[in-house]
Amino acid sequence: MTDLDRIKSKGYINFLTIYGPTTYFVDGEGENGLDFLLAKSFADSLNVDLNVEVKANLSSLLNALGGPKGDFASANLLENVLNNKSFTASNSYLSMSQQVIYKRGNFKPSNISEVIGSASFISNSVGEITLSKIRENAPDLVLYETSDISISDLFSLIKEEKIKYAIVNSIEYSINRHIYPSVGAAFSITENNPVALAFPSYSDGTLSSAANEYIDVSREKGELKKLTSIITSYSEKFSAADSKRLDELTQKRLPTYKAGFQIAGDKYNIDWHLLAAMAYQESHWDDRAISPTGVRGLMMLTLRTAKEMGILNRLDPFQSIEGGSKYLAKLRNLMNEDIEEPDRTFMALAAYNVGRGHLEDARIL
Repeated sequence: MTDLDRIKSKGYINFLTIYGPTTYFVDGEGENGLDFLLAKSFADSLNVDLNVEVKANLSSLLNALGGPKGDFASANLLENVLNNKSFTASNSYLSMSQQVIYKRGNFKPSNISEVIGSASFISNSVGEITLSKIRENAPDLVLYETSDISISDLFSLIKEEKIKYAIVNSIEYSINRHIYPSVGAAFSITENNPVALAFPSYSDGTLSSAANEYIDVSREKGELKKLTSIITSYSEKFSAADSKRLDELTQKRLPTYKAGFQIAGDKYNIDWHLLAAMAYQESHWDDRAISPTGVRGLMMLTLRTAKEMGILNRLDPFQSIEGGSKYLAKLRNLMNEDIEEPDRTFMALAAYNVGRGHLEDARIL
């Protein structure tokens, strides 16, 4: 039985990726990301389900490729990196360059020599071969690899002028430029490089051949271009005006409640940034917020939830943070034991908004 026949026989294909705005993320509309949408479309072309396995970084992703949960992978993987690692690369479905980003209004470098002397931070999407070429062309360039820093964090650090420069790929810049309008692209440090799906080197080639056929047909039909435009449109929904408003409130309102989020985060083992983001989404950090349906306060608690969590005053911001955090932790603990992190937290967030009953009905469906 060929690899392709095996996949069709079991009815599903295992897909490896990493979290990121261009690869895989979960929002109010469900699972998203260019790499996810491409993988889902490929699975659909085979008439099989897609099982998603998210890895922490590119190294763990490549190590898992070919294992029991790694039929193929996609995460802005450069074709030359895959070939160098002895993996099988599909036909290219996208091209991207590496770009130096900077804070608008500050000095804008036009070439690598003008960056030398300042530390540059590199997103973990930059492959080893590309990194080696950059170092070969500019041996005096001070580079810091950032496997533990997200792309959004890199843009934020540039915006806040905590670092001068960073190197990201052109797709990452395209996605984030609407969210961080004060961050610009100074110049491209590499030419466009082909991006591909990855398959285990020891496979019989039938699965990668099917992927090549799917990519070629999708390109001819314009579907690949459509997928790229879909992802770009998500960032465009968050306009420059939205970003400016968030910046203003981050400066004016968040500092008042930051300690409260941090205390509740430690208490309930929830990232305080997540709690702050929830509060921004719920009330824009307005402790007097009241909705037409009667929910109130920073975390927009219903009267019933407030009573259940032991909150006496929903309009007290720190009581609201305590109540919302405690409620989210409770919802997370109530999830079925077979649901692992980070899905437990994602589903708890969904239940926080739509109710656990509605979420469970949707999950069963």
